[in-house]
Amino acid sequence: ISCRRNSEVSKKNHYLAQDNKRPIMILIADSGSTKTEWSLVGRNGVERTFRTAGINPYLLGDDEVRRILTREVLVELPIERITEVYFYGAGCVGRPAETLCVQLHRVIGPETVEVNSDLLAAARALCGDAPGIVAILGTGSNSGYYDGRDIIRRVPSLGFLLGDEGSGSDLGKHLLADALKGLLPEPLARQFFDCYPLTQEEVLDAVYRRPMPNRYMARFSPFIHEHLDDPY
Repeated sequence: ISCRRNSEVSKKNHYLAQDNKRPIMILIADSGSTKTEWSLVGRNGVERTFRTAGINPYLLGDDEVRRILTREVLVELPIERITEVYFYGAGCVGRPAETLCVQLHRVIGPETVEVNSDLLAAARALCGDAPGIVAILGTGSNSGYYDGRDIIRRVPSLGFLLGDEGSGSDLGKHLLADALKGLLPEPLARQFFDCYPLTQEEVLDAVYRRPMPNRYMARFSPFIHEHLDDPY
């Protein structure tokens, strides 16, 4: 789903940029639930990149989204006005995408904003204008078929409870559950709890009472990467 404020304004910006009458400052974001990678693009290409907390509008409330944009994004931007924002992210579908579009307008103030799914970003980066199958593995997971212009068929990710197979949250969830159930091999269990000195009560509170449980579970997935040679 694309959320754009005014296509005529976008065209106007394009023509103005063409005749060099005004600077062009484009902000591009690639966001998951854990982190967001931002690129600031000027007339001569990418001028700088920076990273903030993840902005998943499906999981975060308006206040938290506004806090990240105000305290983590605005401080990284130049004095020159941002003319366009293109935001690709997890959870950027339907009403959440529209809400995020409004927030970007209000906080950053560009004339043009477009909000699309992270899957479309992957498709454009990987396939360009050619058709193909694209997939994402991050905190969550997603996949679909791209016709060279849009994602025309996708497997619903269904989130960390019903889907996100193979993702950081999915792998972390299985590892964490096995650790608490005593199913990890003893040497591996000792290393796990040395690395993560936690209790069952702390885990249950983080997963069932605090926000962003998918992000919490994904934090354990690096342990798997560090022990890939273990038969478990």
